[in-house]
Amino acid sequence: MILEAARTYDIDLSKSYMVGDAGSDIEAGVNAGCRTVAVLSGQLSEEHEWLNLPVRPEFMFADVYRFAAHLLSERDESDISIPDTTRSN
Repeated sequence: MILEAARTYDIDLSKSYMVGDAGSDIEAGVNAGCRTVAVLSGQLSEEHEWLNLPVRPEFMFADVYRFAAHLLSERDESDISIPDTTRSN
């Protein structure tokens, strides 16, 4: 599904984030070539639980709000890619 969306909307996955609360979310992001972010507000709610998984996220935040705040504080306009969702197939 991630790869299909990237093709359809011309998304550069190397500049995209997969945010999830489960190991399978992080694994999907890694397999797709995305940067990965674990949030501790869901399925795996303790940092030590993430450390026991075979695939580790690049970043870890308490919740999506804190990740978004971090992203906004660190953003570089040239790094941000917004897909054109108005295009028809």
